[in-house]
Amino acid sequence: MRVMSFNIRGSFHDDGDNDWPKRRDLNIATIQKYNPDIIGFQEAQSGNLADYANELPEYAYNLGPVAVRKADDHHHVPIFWRRERYALVNSGGFYLSETPDVWSIGWGATFARSANWVTLLDMQTNREFSILNTHFPHMLDQDETRANCAAVVVEKLAPLSRQMPVIVMADFNAIPSSAAYGVFMEAGYVDSYTAAGHTEDVNTFHGFHGREVAYNGLRIDWILTKGAVQTSGFQVITDEAPPIYPSDHYPILTELDFA
Repeated sequence: MRVMSFNIRGSFHDDGDNDWPKRRDLNIATIQKYNPDIIGFQEAQSGNLADYANELPEYAYNLGPVAVRKADDHHHVPIFWRRERYALVNSGGFYLSETPDVWSIGWGATFARSANWVTLLDMQTNREFSILNTHFPHMLDQDETRANCAAVVVEKLAPLSRQMPVIVMADFNAIPSSAAYGVFMEAGYVDSYTAAGHTEDVNTFHGFHGREVAYNGLRIDWILTKGAVQTSGFQVITDEAPPIYPSDHYPILTELDFA
């Protein structure tokens, strides 16, 4: 199965050449070109979601709990899946905070952050698996906060991960040397990027500068796995039409097989 994680940059930002109406067609065309079976979107707002509902009708989806609450629009971390291949078995969500079962802002973060999970039945293989999508706090000085968020995700997924394969995808706002990454590795998660044999420093965030960006090594979007699932491929998708980009992040795509 082809699994994509994509911070799409919400539809209500003032991004000049990269306002959502100007990059919407390239964003959707990129998704369609790479043909994922499952997608986790971060920063999805109602404008993005309305366009996806119109242009990607082959996908069913679960929005999960509201994350960032803003006056103009809320953020969600929805999970999309191909309706002809997968059936929804169960779903749930929580917040990345000390009180995860109620809407809350955790550990001094700027905004509330939510996690959304679904259990799907793959009707081709008759296997069940669970996927969690989330978006960690973004401030540079919040490494400990992100580590706490990772610990909540690991704890909440523990009952599912004992029963079936689990996939975690997010804009983690952290690089692989971070404390948050360490929490997942210590809990037995596998980074699909390194599992596919990649070792080089790459960016998944580029701030609407694409390949012209001045920095390197900001691989802050990951797809992690645990349990009886193996990685057979991975790519950072760098499709662009400067000055227009699908988003300020590159989408990432991994190919997974049940073990």
